[in-house]
Amino acid sequence: MIGARTLVASTLMAVLASQSRAYEALPAASGSESRVFLCQHFRTMHDAERGTVRADLTIVQSGSLHDATGQWTAQWPGQSPIAATPFPASFGSVGGSVGLRLQDANGRPREAYISFSDIHAETGKVYFWLNLDRPSLWQPPGYGCESQATEPPGASE
Repeated sequence: MIGARTLVASTLMAVLASQSRAYEALPAASGSESRVFLCQHFRTMHDAERGTVRADLTIVQSGSLHDATGQWTAQWPGQSPIAATPFPASFGSVGGSVGLRLQDANGRPREAYISFSDIHAETGKVYFWLNLDRPSLWQPPGYGCESQATEPPGASE
């Protein structure tokens, strides 16, 4: 039997992956290890099932992805990029987790909790779930995020 967390994660990843063409490609940040993630806010599972995709939050990350040593920035639509400070966060995510201290679009200090997917896409894309102010394992409300402009391993050889 599939667990509720796995079902939610699979559903959100499927929606994001199937609709990724709706995103406009963003330029990659400088540095060979930089990743751009586009994130869509989901209030409920019903939001995810509609299949509409929009970038409600953009995250740029460079350096080590699964620990608290990389560099992260966050950007809400119409706002300037905000530096985010990573911190160790462990709350049961099978795919790994990290926390970020940042300011939201209104300038309020927040903590973001990222739960990485343990399901790896053949395209090489990375997926994670982000909740503000509370850890959560792929449960709305929160942001479903996917990496952009990622080639499958070995594609450039």
